[in-house]
Amino acid sequence: MKKMFTSLCGDNCLEEWKLTDSGPLDDETTTTEEFSMFATYVLSFTTIFAGLALEGLIGVTWLSLSEEFASLGWKITQALFSLCLAIGLYSQSVFGLPFLVFGLWKGGFPETLCYFERSQRDWTNKIYRDAISGYCNGLGLLLHHSICCIVVCNLITGRFPLNRELQVATILLVIQHWFVILRYISFTSYVVSLLGVEAVWQWQVISNLQHYTASTYDYTARGLAMSMLVAHWLFLIAYFIESLPVTVEDSGEESSFNPLKTLKKHEDNMKFIKRGISQRKFGNAQTDKH
Repeated sequence: MKKMFTSLCGDNCLEEWKLTDSGPLDDETTTTEEFSMFATYVLSFTTIFAGLALEGLIGVTWLSLSEEFASLGWKITQALFSLCLAIGLYSQSVFGLPFLVFGLWKGGFPETLCYFERSQRDWTNKIYRDAISGYCNGLGLLLHHSICCIVVCNLITGRFPLNRELQVATILLVIQHWFVILRYISFTSYVVSLLGVEAVWQWQVISNLQHYTASTYDYTARGLAMSMLVAHWLFLIAYFIESLPVTVEDSGEESSFNPLKTLKKHEDNMKFIKRGISQRKFGNAQTDKH
């Protein structure tokens, strides 16, 4: 083999080939720190894209099922959320990412996309209260899931240590989602548990901001923690907006939500998703796009 190639190109085959002095990602042009951050965010955005693609592609299939079967699937994915998040967090491996994506994006149920779709529909119908609250919920979900992915990917690449300050901020979210099944047993107990853990979590994260320093993590850690707080505040803002009186101009349509039952109306999210998407044939549009 060597003789054959040598006969074709002579001594050039045996010499060192040097076309350029350096590549765009060589250690001469980027530091180890810069390349580590680059790799981490490539992995993060790949994970986020997979979750959103799961909603866009599989969500239509979920919604085409019978309401009983789809509702059962919705409840099962909610029940598995804490376990999937814990696996993604503590595995510190790329093999935990499929569990993280499945848990955060509820197995492909189009929760995030539906909020944005419903917000656009309500804005067109001049139901501004519900349009703004839907946008806050959708943006909150997108921000919440994205930050979870970025934090887990930082753990995988070793940029963040899995120390006590980070664990306490994430493990409380795992605990918070234990109570999601309570909504189908005792809605009052569910609300009290949810808000109770939420208060403790926000208190703990705000207290820990002083520990999320560049020397222990990197300069993005504190911003990620504050962004997660913003995501949760968006959920709370959406709740208070939905509690306001409804104003519907021209269209004469009733709001999709009852302002007197802001929390109770979320008891069956599957019905909300099916209603919000079907009104503008969202399922067909997603099929055409994807």
